Amino acid sequence: MTLSSVDQNAGPAANSGIAGQNVAGRPAWEWLTPAAERIINSRAWQDALRNDRSRWFNRVKVLKKSRMLICAVEKNGLSIIQRLAWLAEDKSPSNMVDYWNRFTPARQKLPFRDFLALMYNDSSWRKVIVYRNPLERFLSAYRSKCLLGDAHDGRTHCHKVFRLEDENVSLVNVAYRLRTFGRHNPHWAPQSDFCGNTTVPLWEHYTHRIPFLNLTQGLLGAFKGRVSDSALAAMSAALRHNHSLLVDSLTKNIPPSHLKYTNLDSSHVTNAGAGDGINRSLTPEVMRLLRKFYARDNALLSSAVGRQPRSSGGAEGRAVRVVAAAAAPT
Repeated sequence: MTLSSVDQNAGPAANSGIAGQNVAGRPAWEWLTPAAERIINSRAWQDALRNDRSRWFNRVKVLKKSRMLICAVEKNGLSIIQRLAWLAEDKSPSNMVDYWNRFTPARQKLPFRDFLALMYNDSSWRKVIVYRNPLERFLSAYRSKCLLGDAHDGRTHCHKVFRLEDENVSLVNVAYRLRTFGRHNPHWAPQSDFCGNTTVPLWEHYTHRIPFLNLTQGLLGAFKGRVSDSALAAMSAALRHNHSLLVDSLTKNIPPSHLKYTNLDSSHVTNAGAGDGINRSLTPEVMRLLRKFYARDNALLSSAVGRQPRSSGGAEGRAVRVVAAAAAPT
């Protein structure tokens, strides 16, 4: 599929193609701006691209029918985003592997440079990212994995990653090991590492930058106008049932053709309330280690909060600012 087959009226930038198809005799990636070229040719980016586990490009969701790119980050509502992606594209998975991988760049034949071309140059595609306070996200992962809130895979994503026995699991021990092991597991990797290490340099090119505390309304707003009314209603129902971010209610209000694979992570817990009492849970030493490891995430969060419109001055807007303040250096 080419972009032109999705939207004939999207303009020349939209027709840059997928999987390296040519546009007017030029590869799609040549539509990149000079600024984009400088970024992807930088040593830091090239080093990151050599190791797929350090860049998490496979967390990009490519929704061709809806013309949307979503940078889906672990602990930032990834499971519900996956569910909404299936509703948006009106497809049915064939098995568990297909459920999680159908919309990855590899399956959708979208190489990294074509992804950049879409991000920089194609205004017909919506680009969505959900961001979260990094300290709150760390606590969510710790409670879910290290304290075995997700009993089915907690040890895999905590004990095994950080090489800890039960008696050695603690906030400070995990925080000390982040520098050595954290980037190799998506539950602990900085948000700035995700989607090809692009969240920071491409931040201004995301059309929908959604704070985690506004996940429900933010995602509905991102999909509105790109999916049918019935699909949007199904998304709204799924998000309402999922309001506490316990992804165990996804089998409700879903077409029968989708039911077989919607309970794949029925015991998954996102820990939406992990920010509650954040300063009480983290000692000064743990806070120091986390601020250092998640320094780019903290900077990004501060920048994002600084750009919040005045309309975000309600309860949700205030909550965003509270968790941002918790992440700020003291």
